[in-house]
Amino acid sequence: MVGISEVMDPEGHTHYPAGEAGLRPGDIIEKINGVYVENAEHLSELVNRLKDSGIELDVRRGNVIFKTHIVPVRDHHDLKYRLGIWVRDSTAGVGTLTFYDPDSGYFGALGHAITDLDTGTLLSVKNGEIMESKIIDVKQGRRGEPGELKGVFSGKQKIIGKILRNTQYGIYGEMYESLPEFYYNKPLPICYQHDVRVGDATILTTVDSKGIREFDIQIRKVNYQQRPNSKGMVIEITDPELLELTGGIVQGMSGSPIIQNGRIVGAITHVFVNDPKKGYGIFIEWMLEESQKIVN
Repeated sequence: MVGISEVMDPEGHTHYPAGEAGLRPGDIIEKINGVYVENAEHLSELVNRLKDSGIELDVRRGNVIFKTHIVPVRDHHDLKYRLGIWVRDSTAGVGTLTFYDPDSGYFGALGHAITDLDTGTLLSVKNGEIMESKIIDVKQGRRGEPGELKGVFSGKQKIIGKILRNTQYGIYGEMYESLPEFYYNKPLPICYQHDVRVGDATILTTVDSKGIREFDIQIRKVNYQQRPNSKGMVIEITDPELLELTGGIVQGMSGSPIIQNGRIVGAITHVFVNDPKKGYGIFIEWMLEESQKIVN
C-alpha cells in the first residue's frame, strides 16, 4: 500500500474503510480471507467476490503480521467495491550488477535496497528479475539535483537472473545461465576493508552505448565497520571523461564495482546531493555476506 483514501458511496456518503481498519501506507496485504493476494487486479477481484461475507486481511507491517477486519464500500463512480487504498504491486528501474559468482551462479547488485518511492519502505520481493538494458541518455548531476541514467527495456534485452532477496545492502539472486566474459577474462580477487586504502581506484560502469568501461576515482575516506552498512567509503569521481558525461555519480550507477590494485573492494551506493562528484560505497565483504544467506 502506498496510501489510503476516502470512498464515496452511490448515496453521496463518504467512508474511510482502510483508516477504520487501522491500515497505514507501507503495509503489505498478504491474504484476503486466507487467500494469498497475487497482484492489484487479484486484490480487486477478491474484494468484489467476498464483499458480502466480510473481509479479513492478513497484513504485514515491518516484521509483524496482523489480522484486521474491513468492510468494503461500493464506489459511486463504477459501483465496484473498494477498500479505500492505493496499491503498487510492481516496480522497475536501472541499476548496476556488482558481481557474479560463476561457481554458485549467484549475483549481487546495487549495494542498497529497492524502496517504495512514496513510503520509503523496503519492497518485499515475490517475483523479480534482472535483465539487460540499453542506456539511451544521461541526465547530468548538478549541485542539489541528482542526475540519472535513462535506460530502456524491451524484448531485445535478455532476462538474465531471478531476484531472491532485497536487503538494505543490495539485491541478490541467481542467474538463469552462466554469463559470458565481460570485462575480465577471469574472476577478480576481493579486498577486505582492512586492506582498502585512501587513494587511487577505479569503477566499472556503463553510461552509454560503448558498454562497460573503467573510470578513475579517488577513495577519500575509509570508515572501518564491524557490521554491515552501505556507507563504508567516501569516493570522488576524478575521471575527466566521466565527469563530462554525467557530472559525477548519477542514479543508475549504484552497484558499480570499485576496483583498487586489481581487487574488488566494494560498490557505489549513494551520491552526495550537494556535490555529485562524491558519494558513498559499500564494502564488498558485506555484499558477499548477504549473498551467502541465499546459499544457506
